Amino acid sequence: MRWLLVGLVGLWLGCGVALSGRGIAYTKYAFLAAALDGDLTVVKRFVEAGMSVNTASNDGLPVLHWAAGNGRLSVVRYLVGQGADVKATNNDGLPALIGAALGGYLSVVRYLVGQGADVKATDSGGLTAGGAAAAPVAQAAPVAPDEETDLIEPTDLSQP
Repeated sequence: MRWLLVGLVGLWLGCGVALSGRGIAYTKYAFLAAALDGDLTVVKRFVEAGMSVNTASNDGLPVLHWAAGNGRLSVVRYLVGQGADVKATNNDGLPALIGAALGGYLSVVRYLVGQGADVKATDSGGLTAGGAAAAPVAQAAPVAPDEETDLIEPTDLSQP
């Protein structure tokens, strides 16, 4: 049993060394920054090294939100595929779906809805994904470098 524990600790430390050997600090904020930047290779390395796909910042903003709110569809897909909670919220009740809608990222919104995100969820202020899509910031959102991302139109989340 002791050899198993030693092996697991060595594996964990080895992954950390592999990350830091590449100039990447093994911290939750480096992980969150990689998701924000859409660096799928680094995000995968963190997860392989044992970082939880539900890691959150000190204000409770999960890594999925960092990627979704910045149109990083490939990172969002990976995180969800690894078990990230599509219904998780930050400390203010904001789900990733609303963050993606606020950013104007239709592909991310569609993907999250397809993975079970609640289209009727609201944050603590009562904002819904449809309301977020109608916000002026969503209409002026720049296209993310992720080629799979397109911008959202408020009518895309309208319910008859």
